[in-house]
Amino acid sequence: MKRRNVVFFDDIEIELPSYMHSLPQEELDFIKRTYAEDTILACGYHAKTNKLIYIDSSKNILEVQLESLFKQRFSILSAAPINTGKRVEFHLSDAIVEVDSTDLFSMSESIDLSQFCIDM
Repeated sequence: MKRRNVVFFDDIEIELPSYMHSLPQEELDFIKRTYAEDTILACGYHAKTNKLIYIDSSKNILEVQLESLFKQRFSILSAAPINTGKRVEFHLSDAIVEVDSTDLFSMSESIDLSQFCIDM
């Protein structure tokens, strides 16, 4: 049986795609208790589009075109939120790079969810 990649925040349960990683549940609970803003709850590198897709603490789904972040061409393997969502760790083919979430927020665009079918 396939393991579900699920994150719980407030009263919402979100099933993440396989390429996304969330903060540990303890850190998600801490963010909720402290009303932390500008934090990344879950993120992942989407290889087909070369974008970082992420969910922030306001429950927005956003994307960052990674050419604007990495000027050189790198082979990105994965990305995951760290440090209670204040940073994202990118695993590259030859290095690990951490990026501050405020830098990512400044380069982000919202994803238009009207193109998706959402079951309720």
